[in-house]
Amino acid sequence: MEERSFKLLHRWRPKIKPVKGIVPRDFYFAAFYDYPEEWKYKSFEEKEMLLMNTRLALRKMGESDESIIIFSFYPDVITLKEVGDPLKVAEFFGIDKDILKAKIIFAQGRQNTNYQICLYACHPFFIQGYCTMTNGENTAFVPIREFLMSRGFPGYMGYNSDSEVFCHILHYSHKKLGFPLSY
Repeated sequence: MEERSFKLLHRWRPKIKPVKGIVPRDFYFAAFYDYPEEWKYKSFEEKEMLLMNTRLALRKMGESDESIIIFSFYPDVITLKEVGDPLKVAEFFGIDKDILKAKIIFAQGRQNTNYQICLYACHPFFIQGYCTMTNGENTAFVPIREFLMSRGFPGYMGYNSDSEVFCHILHYSHKKLGFPLSY
């Protein structure tokens, strides 16, 4: 992140408590950065692309060995995912005792059910300020995935879960097509 000129403002490192049924990973944290100096006065749309592309680059760096798993990289948003009973996951992260602050905190403790466990396949799904916690059989997954991937937008990728396309459809409908969000 320093090489990309982001300035670290704060890092949250949860106090992990061993909890039966949750296999801990090596390291957990959420980092809060200020934009690189040359990006401070750019438009919000330009900043969103910088943040998304940074998230995708970090994800790619860690994908092969799961050394980096990143779900969101966006102002005032934290996404926590781990597999286990939600109350036990909260205890595991010490959320009941630790002060974790952000405007939006998404958390999920349920594993994906269709394939081997992959945190990228677990809810919630996030892209540029849009998040969904959707579940259910998505029989149109393949054509929707193919349509989104054909749009040439780098954030429309991954698709470890058929539910992920719901988040990207929401993003595409509002951000790209300009449809209003009435609710």
